[in-house]
Amino acid sequence: MFFCLFLSLFLSSPVEDWMPAVLLLSGASAPEELDEGEWERFSDLRARPLSLNEAAPQQFIDAGLLDEYQAAVLEDYRRRCGDILSFEELALLDGFSRELAGALRFFLTLGSTSPPGRPAPAARPARHELTARTEVSLSRRDTPDKPMQATLTPSPGLKYRMDWDGRLQAGVGSSVSLPLSPQAAGLTPGKVNWDLSALHPYLCWNGRKWTGKVLVGDYHLRFLQGLCLWSGFSMSGLSTPSAFVRRPTGISPYAAFSRTPALRGAAASFRYGGWEATVAGNISSLLLTGAFSADKDFVAAEISWGGRHGRLGLTAMTAGKTSLGGRGSWRGTDLFGELCWDIRGKSWAATAGCAFSFASRFKGCVSLRYYAPDFSSGNCGAVRAGTKCANEAGVAIGVQGSGWTLTADACLHPRSRDASCRHTAQLKAVATGRWALGKGWALDVRASLRLRNYGEKQKYDLRGQASWQPPSVSWATLSAGASCCRCDAWGFLLWLEQSVQLPSVSLYLQEGWHRAPQWADRLYLWRRSAPGSFSVPARYGEGGFLSFYLSWKPLRTLKLYLRAGWQDFTYQSVRHRSADAALQLSWAF
Repeated sequence: MFFCLFLSLFLSSPVEDWMPAVLLLSGASAPEELDEGEWERFSDLRARPLSLNEAAPQQFIDAGLLDEYQAAVLEDYRRRCGDILSFEELALLDGFSRELAGALRFFLTLGSTSPPGRPAPAARPARHELTARTEVSLSRRDTPDKPMQATLTPSPGLKYRMDWDGRLQAGVGSSVSLPLSPQAAGLTPGKVNWDLSALHPYLCWNGRKWTGKVLVGDYHLRFLQGLCLWSGFSMSGLSTPSAFVRRPTGISPYAAFSRTPALRGAAASFRYGGWEATVAGNISSLLLTGAFSADKDFVAAEISWGGRHGRLGLTAMTAGKTSLGGRGSWRGTDLFGELCWDIRGKSWAATAGCAFSFASRFKGCVSLRYYAPDFSSGNCGAVRAGTKCANEAGVAIGVQGSGWTLTADACLHPRSRDASCRHTAQLKAVATGRWALGKGWALDVRASLRLRNYGEKQKYDLRGQASWQPPSVSWATLSAGASCCRCDAWGFLLWLEQSVQLPSVSLYLQEGWHRAPQWADRLYLWRRSAPGSFSVPARYGEGGFLSFYLSWKPLRTLKLYLRAGWQDFTYQSVRHRSADAALQLSWAF
């Protein structure tokens, strides 16, 4: 009996890796460019996908899957032609493509419970999901004067989410870490790493008519192109053409394990026809410290008007900024831009761009931006070359073809960052490509460079990964990769990854070696982990590493995730050894 169950498991169809879909929708060229919050957002969409034929257009926009034009085209097609029966049919709609439809299928379902001509069904029962996680890490450092310095850190976490017919949603998430130092007398506890900022609760009501959304708790606000107000994840680099334009989601509830900060307070949106008004208040600093902060605590409002071909909006906040911007789409061409005025700093910033298709196979993007030196970059998430939307004038171009992309971004700093230079500038370029070599072989290549006339030296990166999936064993994949970097010196990283992907079980084993004598030459490699967890360790010094990941779905409502890792390397005469393990259980009921 057990042999039959085992055999049926391995004869089942494989489960595809959905990381490429996340990269396409987020605009990143590699997992290392994402952060924990963005990965968790897509993990939640993967666990609870939207219904392509039932969800309202605004739900696709709020989830960041579609823009205004795509959502309007989808709604018009459903009204005229009925339910969409396949993602191949979705790819034929104006504003969509085969690549986009292929990525959306991981986060959308084709089911329909209200056939044409029949009334909508009664409200569905509430869906609950409880996730418990515990992590343990043990690290040790050996130096000539102190042979052993060890730290044991357990980090338990808990998250709960509830969804009642898409109308009422609630959630809370938190985690805590307690470092323990092994001593002769036993384990000595350190400072507990937890405060109110690590607790993320929310309660959200989604209306049907004029009431859009009412939320109390932790949330993110994302308006226009991010110059005035954009909280949460925002890519700073422009590694793909998809990263040139922002997809505003308005109010987004936030409940996570991580300590990633979020806005805290209340927010609401209201709709009438093509008009939409949003009001939000953030008092996170007041709740955490007991003192009001004029820079961090604010009230914000946005009023916008939109239709099938785009949306215009006006945003203002008590922190001293107001902006006007929007996005429009017409026959495969997108125009986007925003102009923002900083009242306190008496400065301004602007960004504008265009995305278009040409020669029926290629997509191009052009983006211009200017951020004054005194512009306040707090709560900004616009396209930029660095970490802040300030002291920058730049232009970026990008071209995307079938399986390859090329982007270049040049910026000039109006106020010199180096006393020895009158003008400081930077140039970044990224090229990526993927080729199917036949008989199950595929090759991914990514090359980038960063040129500066100040500060750090020039930096060059080259990365390649070859993967092989035997034609007769479609559930197994073998990958080998190499990455090198040149800045202060040369840095090298080599790795292997073996994977088995089945409907109920997925296994990944990753091992590698690295040598990067200087911190500036460090290299990053994404390590698989459970939904809600994101790990991109920096590889520096000289040594090796090994990691293991297992996901198992023993029951329809229960999922188990297990991760374990080990590394041993020497950096500047100090030997670092560490091991970690994590167990996560998710129960849907």
